[in-house]
Amino acid sequence: MNEQASSLPLPPELVTRIFQALPCFLDVFNFASTARRFRIIWCENAPSIYERVVRRSIPCHRHARRLLADQGGPPVDSATLSMPEILKLAHNAALVDKAISRFERDVVRYVRFPYPAEQFYGPTSNHHPPTLTQTERPRFIRSYYQLWSLKKLCAAEQESRLKAMILKRLYQLFEMSMLDQNIGCEEEEDITLRWEQRLTLQFKVNGQMDRISGHLRRCPAPRVDHYGATEGSSTFVSMWDHWQPSLFEVVCCRKPTWRCLDSELERLVLWDNSSDEDT
Repeated sequence: MNEQASSLPLPPELVTRIFQALPCFLDVFNFASTARRFRIIWCENAPSIYERVVRRSIPCHRHARRLLADQGGPPVDSATLSMPEILKLAHNAALVDKAISRFERDVVRYVRFPYPAEQFYGPTSNHHPPTLTQTERPRFIRSYYQLWSLKKLCAAEQESRLKAMILKRLYQLFEMSMLDQNIGCEEEEDITLRWEQRLTLQFKVNGQMDRISGHLRRCPAPRVDHYGATEGSSTFVSMWDHWQPSLFEVVCCRKPTWRCLDSELERLVLWDNSSDEDT
């Protein structure tokens, strides 16, 4: 009797829960491929499995879905994705992870600052930890997805997308446009065309920054990326935790000679007061 019980197939509800508990979609696909019955259960319960797995395996999910839509996938608010679309989403996320690893190797490990920053990084002397923090990582991922998406759009769509962004995000996006590595699958493109396109996007992002700043305080948006060179981080400033207080002062016009803005305008146009861990 015990042998018969042990040989009975797992009920579909339990198999579905196993799928939902897996850490990433690669594990989901591997598990589904082990048996025809498991593949059928995956296909029949894909929406509920997707909702459980995506939140822990695809950071900045909303921006990942926006990129997928810009790549020809379903709209961002679509409730279901096909298996090829989920594969594409997971592949995109893997490329972002690869970009982060290279950024940590080439940039993060060399960041230094001439003042104590224990409140942001703990007792690390005068240097940044070797990896991005839990708040810096979403800033990188979000900006990377946004830049990748912009590359997929026509000029009019790019302008519309940029106009919908708050100034804080534009600062972060502008710096991401200077990332010295491929964005997505740029390695398939002509290198001259790639950098011409990147420079064009930089110009458009900076132009939108200046338009917001010019409208609110009648001057171009102050540039902060040049401070990165003094800290060993090339052009990157707005991503770092230790720069957030100063960036807030710049973005929200908190200088004695600048016109102060009301909190609602700050939220809608400049900063939005959301946590950088929000996706």
